[in-house]
Amino acid sequence: MTEIDQLLGKSLSKARERVGMTPGELGRRARLSEATVTAFEEGRRRATALQLFEIADCLDVPVEGLFDWAERPVPQVDATGAAFGSGTEALAEHYAALSRSHRAAIYAFLLALGRD
Repeated sequence: MTEIDQLLGKSLSKARERVGMTPGELGRRARLSEATVTAFEEGRRRATALQLFEIADCLDVPVEGLFDWAERPVPQVDATGAAFGSGTEALAEHYAALSRSHRAAIYAFLLALGRD
């Protein structure tokens, strides 16, 4: 496999660990075997687009979030952990890091504010 498979595998592993799932649990949820998930994470096997979307959904991340290493530099942070940059850029970075359900709740809240 390629370096891209290795990088994607590391990203999958980090995303899975971030939500506290084992490879077996992710496999069950995504209808894959534990061995398949492990092979993806180790870069020994390439996931199909459909499998990546299913995995991302199980991990509650957007599929493009699994490829953050390919497009975005790692955000610079200060000693408090706050992102450097303009307020809009920092806000967008923090918003993108939220789970889908949290983004939906924020969106609903903002819509409700606009109705007044």
